[in-house]
Amino acid sequence: MDPSRHAQNKGWLERLTQKIPGFHGYMEREDRRESDALARKWLEGRLQQAKRGLDDRMRKLVDAGQLDALAGWERLRSRLDGLLNKIRGAERGYSAMFNFVKVDEDVLGQVYAIDMGLVESVTAWSELIEQPGETNAQAADQFLQKLDAIEASFAKRGEVLRGLGPA
Repeated sequence: MDPSRHAQNKGWLERLTQKIPGFHGYMEREDRRESDALARKWLEGRLQQAKRGLDDRMRKLVDAGQLDALAGWERLRSRLDGLLNKIRGAERGYSAMFNFVKVDEDVLGQVYAIDMGLVESVTAWSELIEQPGETNAQAADQFLQKLDAIEASFAKRGEVLRGLGPA
């Protein structure tokens, strides 16, 4: 997800185009846009993987006959599905070379910083839900609160891209 990693893997044509005046900045923006897409794809994949841990907890409740306790976990799963849909349909920090509306490089930098925070939050949340643990309603509520914070960060990302958040 680090734009500098993309620079290390450039072919001879891309290195040549960096010598063209004005084109170097364009390529750096494209690297950031590619990193933005990779970040969203990673977030989606990691949350999808964590969903299996959530399903395991729910399956334990069903196996134990504790169907009353499922409501909070089902609400959590529904919210997780909603966040996954938002990530899939998210605004991209992307615009083609000749688009009329360009995404500002400073805005991409802000989105990148938000994405890095999201990577950390999603990693921590996913690792917790994948570990065997409590299946009571209080645990479900705690996971939901943490997911709410992740969703709020992701919403802020969209606001920045739309020009509604801090620039």
